[in-house]
Amino acid sequence: PRSVTITGEVSVPGRYTLLTKNDRVTDLIARAGILLENGYLPGAQLYRTENGLGRIDLDLPEAVDNPLGNEDVLLRPGDSLHVPVYSPTVVVRGAVNSPVTVLYREGQEFDYYIAAAGGFRADAEEGRTSVRFANGLTRTRSKFLFWSSYPTPDAGGQITVPAKDPADRIDKVALTTGLVSILGSLATIFVIIVSNSSTP
Repeated sequence: PRSVTITGEVSVPGRYTLLTKNDRVTDLIARAGILLENGYLPGAQLYRTENGLGRIDLDLPEAVDNPLGNEDVLLRPGDSLHVPVYSPTVVVRGAVNSPVTVLYREGQEFDYYIAAAGGFRADAEEGRTSVRFANGLTRTRSKFLFWSSYPTPDAGGQITVPAKDPADRIDKVALTTGLVSILGSLATIFVIIVSNSSTP
């Protein structure tokens, strides 16, 4: 049957038959009734079983504000939409000094949550830090010329800081010893050359 499912924080969750080939996400939302008090539209996730596509990147608030727009995607049989409960937290994990779940503060940016976790560890690979938003979308640091910026997490989001691969680390002691040995050899050769050139 041509049906889709909506679960989570809506007044009438369940399975709905697609009425036309042009049914969209906002049509499903309208049929499922009002959003419950604890529902969080920005965290909504759309899954598509057709062709094994899995999660579809969706900005549900944008779809609701602009029906028939780009975000108001056409539904396919087997689609499922989940509207989660609002979670006022941001999880910070990985290579930080104190992994922690931080209360979400509107207006606070990436650095605030890293600071709440005690900052980056010495082995943190900061450039590959990722932010996963409540709707499942994940982003990493953006760079332009000499500037870079991290995404700002939303409520229910998660920051993951990977650690550097120990195999990729340079043995500083061995490197320093090697350089000193090379410089010593070059100095010896230089002295010999100078001595020979000054001999009559």
